[in-house]
Amino acid sequence: MSKPSDRRQFLKASTILGLGLSLPEISQADTARIEWSALNNESRQPASQAQWLRYAKANRVPYEGLVTSLKSEQSYVCQIRGQLPTDLSGSLFRAGPGIFDRGGMRRRMQIDADGMIRQFRIENGQVTFSNKHVRTQKFKDEEKADRYIYPSFAQHVPRYNMMFTNSVARVKNQASVCAFVFGGKLFVTDEVQALTQLKLDDISTLGEVSLYGDEDAKFMAHYRITHFGTKKLHLTSYDPMSGNLQVLTFNERFKIIEKSPVVKVSRSFHDWHATRDYFIFLLPPLQMSTSGLAKAVAGLGTIADAIEFHKNEKTQILVVPRDGRRPKFMGLPDTLDSWHSINAYQTADSKIVFDFVGSTKRDPVASNKSVMTRIMRGEVKQDDTLRATSVYRAILDYKRNHISFGRDHFNLHGVEMPTVDARVYGKAHDNAYFIAGQDAIDTQLVRLDMRTGHQDRYDFGPNRFVTEPIFAPSKTNPNSGYLLSEVYSYAAKRSYLAIFDGYNLSRGPLAEVWLRSHLPIGFHGFWHAT
Repeated sequence: MSKPSDRRQFLKASTILGLGLSLPEISQADTARIEWSALNNESRQPASQAQWLRYAKANRVPYEGLVTSLKSEQSYVCQIRGQLPTDLSGSLFRAGPGIFDRGGMRRRMQIDADGMIRQFRIENGQVTFSNKHVRTQKFKDEEKADRYIYPSFAQHVPRYNMMFTNSVARVKNQASVCAFVFGGKLFVTDEVQALTQLKLDDISTLGEVSLYGDEDAKFMAHYRITHFGTKKLHLTSYDPMSGNLQVLTFNERFKIIEKSPVVKVSRSFHDWHATRDYFIFLLPPLQMSTSGLAKAVAGLGTIADAIEFHKNEKTQILVVPRDGRRPKFMGLPDTLDSWHSINAYQTADSKIVFDFVGSTKRDPVASNKSVMTRIMRGEVKQDDTLRATSVYRAILDYKRNHISFGRDHFNLHGVEMPTVDARVYGKAHDNAYFIAGQDAIDTQLVRLDMRTGHQDRYDFGPNRFVTEPIFAPSKTNPNSGYLLSEVYSYAAKRSYLAIFDGYNLSRGPLAEVWLRSHLPIGFHGFWHAT
């Protein structure tokens, strides 16, 4: 792993590239006018909140609740429709955006919004909902100023007042991607940032924590918790400046019990998996260009701008043995983009089965034409088109350096946000769960039988939109469980938690737990049984 001083030297050297470049003075009002008068430009400035609200009202944007701020913090007992399972007890935690607007300006993308944690506590036949904003230092500074003052992944500060205002060095933790409980502690993550710890009892923010002992260490948003004998937490420390990657393994007392070799990775990635003997990383042909990175350091571009998709290169899988053997980069025959993998496990003959969601297309993330920016402007229309994704299976033979690859192994398309029963991460899995539909406005839940290929679906119908499903085991029957997913209803202008039999989705929800308001789109959740 590179030393903190090495990273600081790189930032210092890169910053010099921007010296002498003058940045124009642009007022906040001018920025809003420019953005909305030329939506197809490549400005990185946020849009006018007032303009968005007028647009949403005039066009009756059906998913508006998913991209509308929830500024209040609430805690109350929910109304239940249907029958709440008696053997379901615990809390569903989920991280995601909470506030999309500040000072009259609106975020360009959902992933650039400030984090909010939400909790559904199920016990004694009732459900209590609570939500709180993750009060990172960034959140507190911008709340006090009532405007954006830090750049983010794909967005600049809405006015240039000083040199390097928008340097990548000023990007701060938003704590909005994943929530998980380990060792009796609750954490939320952001991409390439420190972990943020919350109080498990009331979800209030405690602050950033350094598990590694190096306060400059940053972790990828996705973690892995495995159950091979004792429970273990695996975190990927990654430095995008140097490309150095290392997996750290902790026991429940948060002591490091394993360190993988340091591997230099030249590609950007988001998700990964752990098995008993290996760590597996899917590496699409995404790379930070030298010029793009220099611009991001100087504040003339964003991190998103710096990432390039090389459509003529093949996707790779990095296999890192946990016993100290040499890591291997293994090439797939196709060029695929991927946000999320499903699971990985080892067979009796020591091969690795790796399932993931991939796409032959790459959405232009940083562009104003991307789905993530268009949905924030209310421009995506609900129709019958599917996102361009499929479920893929790769069987890796580390010893022979060989891949068997199934392009359409399961005949399942248009899905995202895959999950499995968290108890089987790194082990053979019977079922995987997905949301399905259009990009970012999904209306279906899907269960895929990974052994037979059978698909079990439930469609909520038009104007009801679902989030990532989470499997919650039965408290009394280890072979039974439930699927939990948040749903936004445009007709009601409210959200609810839908609870399904985890093995029979087509039956429909067993119960609906209705909230008093909408919930913004959520990212990744965690079931904590009690």
